[in-house]
Amino acid sequence: FDRYSAPMFGASGEYLGRVWYFRDITERKRAEQTIAESEAKLRLLLESAAEAIYGIDMNGNCTFCNTSCLRLLGYSHHDELVGKNMHWQIHAKHPDGTPFPIEECRIFQTFRKGEGTHVDDEVLWRADGTSFAAEYWSYPQRCDGVVVGAVVTFWDITERKQAEKILFDSRQQLKELVETLHDLVWVVDCQGHYTYVSPRVKYILGYEPEELLGKTPFDM
Repeated sequence: FDRYSAPMFGASGEYLGRVWYFRDITERKRAEQTIAESEAKLRLLLESAAEAIYGIDMNGNCTFCNTSCLRLLGYSHHDELVGKNMHWQIHAKHPDGTPFPIEECRIFQTFRKGEGTHVDDEVLWRADGTSFAAEYWSYPQRCDGVVVGAVVTFWDITERKQAEKILFDSRQQLKELVETLHDLVWVVDCQGHYTYVSPRVKYILGYEPEELLGKTPFDM
């Protein structure tokens, strides 16, 4: 229960004693406990997630962040991000260091337009001033149907980007090698359709490579 008291005075202003009020707050306490337990479960879920997660309000200020977010960005405590504008904190520059206007930020656009977005061609900046290739998802956060901010999850995809570059370079080298051969080289899929034909086909068969793509030997 809650209790309140107030002094009681007589008609002449003399002090007569105190009046006590009592109120049963059992239901309120139960509701507060339920909310506290729910918040604890949510915090446990956030802290257990491998993905970096943070939330922002309509001004772009951080409202919460999990441990993975701190680790990937190089911060040691939640207070270093909570309340800070996340665009200016981790997203304010392009990979080459040139300014990244907040109006062009797709995270910012998410809650302004009320739409989700997925991006894998940008970088985020750590506390020490270094950057990393990031893939992120940003979704608007709603309360009673009204957008009140956004929730952002992200990964460090530096290794994936490096692997993609190695694969691309390898394919380019192979293509350049094949196109210098005097032999005709082609690739077909499981249905026998040409998916690649080397430029030598023009000198051997008289076709441009593009003319054969998607066709089969029987078509010719």
